[in-house]
Amino acid sequence: MSHLRTTFRRRTTLAWVLTAGTAVAIPCVAHSIPSPSTSNHRSGKPLAVQQIEPRAPEEIAAARASFVPPRSWQPIVLEDHFPVSERTLRKMKRRALRDRRALPPDVSLAAPSLSDFKANVQRTFAGINIGTISGPLISPPDTAAAASSSRVFEATNLAVRLTKDDGQNSLAMSLPEFFGQPASAFVFDPRVLFDRNSTQRRFFVLAVERNILNEEAFLHLAVSRSATTQTLAPADWCFYKIDARSRIGTPEVKWADFPQLGIGPEALTVTTNQIPFHFGNVETILYAFDKNALENNAATCP
Repeated sequence: MSHLRTTFRRRTTLAWVLTAGTAVAIPCVAHSIPSPSTSNHRSGKPLAVQQIEPRAPEEIAAARASFVPPRSWQPIVLEDHFPVSERTLRKMKRRALRDRRALPPDVSLAAPSLSDFKANVQRTFAGINIGTISGPLISPPDTAAAASSSRVFEATNLAVRLTKDDGQNSLAMSLPEFFGQPASAFVFDPRVLFDRNSTQRRFFVLAVERNILNEEAFLHLAVSRSATTQTLAPADWCFYKIDARSRIGTPEVKWADFPQLGIGPEALTVTTNQIPFHFGNVETILYAFDKNALENNAATCP
């Protein structure tokens, strides 16, 4: 059984409301949401409604078995990110403090301490260590994490890791390997959510893939088959690979970047920034998935 994906696109920033299985678009500009009754924007129309089939566990297992990391990973710096050493950062801060044109520091914006929060941190443990997992060295790591009552799932541009809520029983692998992609695949920008309000609680893991030379782009989605999934094995997850290009077949074909995840009572929503492979405007696309169908996966992947 497959489930439905509905895709929308507009050239402005969008807010979407999902009610009773119907997607209603409320367009907004500059991140402000106008009233539907006063807005002069036209409602967005679905680009497509299509069936998305799950990838077979055997396919994921075979891809992982043939996964061979390169002998030496070369650091990759994502666009618009410039790594700065600690020494350089200290110099920049001292220079800013000496700048007579700069306003004095605003103490009201000081970072809060842990004591400022009502909830007490019950336990802590180290996250993914770049020196212990073989994978592409991508900067920044874009760390994402989510927790169930007994499991913690962490994802970075380097790798994914599943542990107990005390950091023990750690299981880890590189991000492309988890999604059944070769080591050469550029898989990045992971997102993780745990649907704690559902009657069928699940982990959702999302990442995007881009291949500039072949003009390919994909969304990779993984859904755990229980709230307390024990392993990263394909049998414990459902995997989906979705073509994430827009304006296919035109000179303005675009690839997906900076995905975001959202969960409601009925829908799993994904937004992406669509970046031109060659030229054109940046667009935003929203995907709406039947969340209840995705989570009804204990017996088989829908």
